[in-house]
Amino acid sequence: MRNTTVTITVSEEDQRILDRRWEEAGIENDYIFSCVMRKESIFLQLMQRIFPELHLSKVEKHSPQMIFYGPAGSKSVRYDVYSEIDGKVFDVEMQLTSRKNEPKRTRYYQCLMDEQVLHKGEDYAKLPDSYVVMISPQDLFHQGRHIYRFRNYEQADRNLELQDGTTKVFLNTNGTSNDILPELKNFLSLINGDEPADEFCKEVEKEVLEAKQDAETRRNFMDFEYMKMLAEIDAREKGLSEGREQGLKEGREKGLKEGREKGLKEGREKGLKEGREKGLKEGRENGLKEGRKEGKEEGLKEGIQKGEKDGAARVLVALVRDGVLTLEDAVKRSGLSDEEFKRQMAK
Repeated sequence: MRNTTVTITVSEEDQRILDRRWEEAGIENDYIFSCVMRKESIFLQLMQRIFPELHLSKVEKHSPQMIFYGPAGSKSVRYDVYSEIDGKVFDVEMQLTSRKNEPKRTRYYQCLMDEQVLHKGEDYAKLPDSYVVMISPQDLFHQGRHIYRFRNYEQADRNLELQDGTTKVFLNTNGTSNDILPELKNFLSLINGDEPADEFCKEVEKEVLEAKQDAETRRNFMDFEYMKMLAEIDAREKGLSEGREQGLKEGREKGLKEGREKGLKEGREKGLKEGREKGLKEGRENGLKEGRKEGKEEGLKEGIQKGEKDGAARVLVALVRDGVLTLEDAVKRSGLSDEEFKRQMAK
């Protein structure tokens, strides 16, 4: 066995993580997958299991870990395995964890594939059929299937295909349906960590072991994984920063809303209390003022009435004394009782 000791300038903790990743890496690791699929015969056999209907036979161009660059300023991509077989182009990706963007990711990958094969001045009809395959332990579409194939069809008539030559395939290593060939199912089980179930899987496993005995492969793996690690850290920090900003914004909005509601409630309660107290005080003052005024007016009215009554009684008393009226007639005219009139007579 070759010496696989490789020095990489990282922290001790990062080095332990990288060493552990190397020890645990198998065919499910995208870099190890690319290393194994460098062997054209193995890749061709895998494609024959995924696309038995295409009867694939000859690999014309084969490039694991191929980088495609788009127009200036656009995003470049690194294909795990890019290959041209029988005039068709294929990209196969090993995706251990879902990034929640796989459908649109396959769209962009297919777009760059078209850009690489169609040259300036060529007719669009020269575009070859293209296939993007994503292998993942997650069931992205939650139907329990091992394989999902997507092509473009007319929305109201599923029998009418656009025939633009594009196909997107998603392989779920943990599917439960009986929807693929046993040979392909054996390979998906190998990705899940099961023992090789046929000669093809044994060959794949052998290539994995040989790749992991190679010092250069280990060195490249470390570099590759370290760059992924840095990207993961950047992504986490970016997500944390965005999360903080979003949380701060939502917190402010929520606090403002709750503050307004609380302030409005307290303001209403305080206003109602103060309004009641002020209303009660003003009501008492106004009532007292109006009561005094009404009392004065009523007293004055009663006084006038009483004064007028007493004055009339004195006139009647004088008429009785002068013999003009009888006592009985005077009492009737005065409106007083006999006792009240007699008291007037006695004055």
